[in-house]
Amino acid sequence: MPNMRKDSIAIINANIVNEGSIFQGDLLIKGGRIIKVESSIHIPEGTQVIDAKGKYLLPGLIDDQVHFREPGLTHKGGILSESSAAVAGGVTSFMDMPDIFSQCPVLIATHCEDNPTIERNMAEVRRRYPEGDIPVSEHPHIRSVEACYKSSSKAVMLAKKYDSKLHVLHITSKKELDLFSTGDPSNKNVTAEVCVHHLHFDDSYYESMGSKIVCNPAIKTSTDRSALMDGVRTGIIDVIATDHAPHTLEEKAKPYPDHPAGLPLIQHSLLALLDFYLKGELSLEVIVEKTSHSLANIYGIKDRGFIREDYWADLVLVDFEKTTKVSTENILYDCGWSPFEGYEFKSLIDKTFVNGELVYSDGQLTTKPSGLKMEFV
Repeated sequence: MPNMRKDSIAIINANIVNEGSIFQGDLLIKGGRIIKVESSIHIPEGTQVIDAKGKYLLPGLIDDQVHFREPGLTHKGGILSESSAAVAGGVTSFMDMPDIFSQCPVLIATHCEDNPTIERNMAEVRRRYPEGDIPVSEHPHIRSVEACYKSSSKAVMLAKKYDSKLHVLHITSKKELDLFSTGDPSNKNVTAEVCVHHLHFDDSYYESMGSKIVCNPAIKTSTDRSALMDGVRTGIIDVIATDHAPHTLEEKAKPYPDHPAGLPLIQHSLLALLDFYLKGELSLEVIVEKTSHSLANIYGIKDRGFIREDYWADLVLVDFEKTTKVSTENILYDCGWSPFEGYEFKSLIDKTFVNGELVYSDGQLTTKPSGLKMEFV
């Protein structure tokens, strides 16, 4: 496919969502960066013009928790396939999480579950199912609220004791929210994150979806799901991410608890959040804050996460007049499936720009995704 990078690109008549407001305006990109953001701009000769009338322009999403499986597990996915899915979903920056993480010289980002509690819960479940036919619905009881709270409360206590900067990944329960405070994440030492699937699904889905929604920490009750959504709205939750973790269908078909935990999500995370907006559960401003602005502030990411002059042009253009139905034909993950398969989202990712390059447009990759290392301040 042709490379769509031009010396300059103008996006005009867009509804720009940025830094707590929505306004109609134009944007000029040159050399990969945003040069002008104004209500109306002068368009230099030779500039590629994209008329975004009626569409919404957001900062590209920053996902701080993905498992792209390269190296070592490339039968599940790889950098090329999963980054392609990312840009198709409006995600322009990602942090690939290793499966073993021993030291962190800066911000501490942690997965909080207490293993001894999980082991005790598993032993009790095995006693109740001596034949070994454990239903998937036991997963949130094994990887329980108590297991999450015991670990996350200890991490928060230690962070406060030593005045450390801590980011707690994928909070899943109402009880854990009491550990965190509202406010500007830039001024917090301890911040919290929720994942899209914990906002979308609850334990009532185990019967119909089985292992496809088994993840760690586990998807829990509708009460927990509602509390997490409230936490996003009130500012207790600072970040929304995916914990994108592809596995093959063959691996997922193994009996519980032998199948791996994790879901492929990055291609549809923004669409799922936009459905919450259309249902009146989240504002566009909050979605942008939790998926872009807060990430840039918490991690100290340089020149990304905002629609600002001189920042890298990482952008996503969204169309609310069209829908997106998820099918095997349009899933870009190497694993070939999605927990949203068959679902029709009420919006569409129209275009995605990474470093000023149009990499996804009208349902197609326009070039192989090619990125730059993020820089930190």
